Amino acid sequence: MKSTNTLFFVLTIIIFIMVIIAQAIIIHDKNVIVNDKNLINYNQWERDKVDLNNDTNYLMNHKERGVALIFNHFEYDNEKIPKRHGTQADEENIKSTLLKLGFTENNIHVKNDLTVQEIFDEVDKLKVQQKILENSDCCMVFILTHGGENDVLKAKDKRFKLLDLVENFTPAKMPGLAGKPKIFCIQACRGHAEEHTFSGETFLNRNVESPQCYKYPSHADFLICSSTYPGYVSYRNNHGSRFIRELCNAINQADLSKTDMYSILGAVNKSVANYEKQMPGFYSTLTRPLYFVLK
Repeated sequence: MKSTNTLFFVLTIIIFIMVIIAQAIIIHDKNVIVNDKNLINYNQWERDKVDLNNDTNYLMNHKERGVALIFNHFEYDNEKIPKRHGTQADEENIKSTLLKLGFTENNIHVKNDLTVQEIFDEVDKLKVQQKILENSDCCMVFILTHGGENDVLKAKDKRFKLLDLVENFTPAKMPGLAGKPKIFCIQACRGHAEEHTFSGETFLNRNVESPQCYKYPSHADFLICSSTYPGYVSYRNNHGSRFIRELCNAINQADLSKTDMYSILGAVNKSVANYEKQMPGFYSTLTRPLYFVLK
């Protein structure tokens, strides 16, 4: 009798352990598990779908090139804030360049003079279009407005932080864009300082040395392009801004099947620096080369 009780107890323990293991496996196999604020876990199906293990180039062969948002600000509720004359020229330039990149007119959304709430509402609308995002190569967002230090931007009614907007495009918020490029182009001042030029041929010419579950940082695959260096002004006239004009020119003139985005942005930096007392730059968490191969 005693041995029977012992056997029953052992079997009970074994069954209990097996139940715990089974529950762990079920949790492990969910499509997306967020167990760290900076890491997203994808199961094998999700990993294959976004091709996170591809070490060559970003996949640009989905059904659609993607969705492009243009937030263009000309005037503001506060009449003391100067109107942004010339920004319409930037908008037209951007739209034509997006078509060259393979975006369709239906997926290019221009929004003029929106409030902060309206801007974030537009992003929320995009979040629920997961089928469109899953069939997209990438996403591009253009913001044309006044700005200040610490990447604060001006909407029609008040200011907002660029990174608060960017945070809405992480895989936790937009799973359909997981592992895909998310490109932000900002035409705005980042402070009040002005760049100074110098002449120094000797300096310029000198030689200087120069498992089943896959964890992936949720802030990977972002490319944020700014028209100027932190703390400095950005220039614009009635014909538009130099940064947007040179960005569109560089894209339109490039052989997109052979020229990656970093090379394009490097050319933009050089062109703007040659014409203006202004130094654009970009911050990237892209994990591989990005080519806009034509469809």
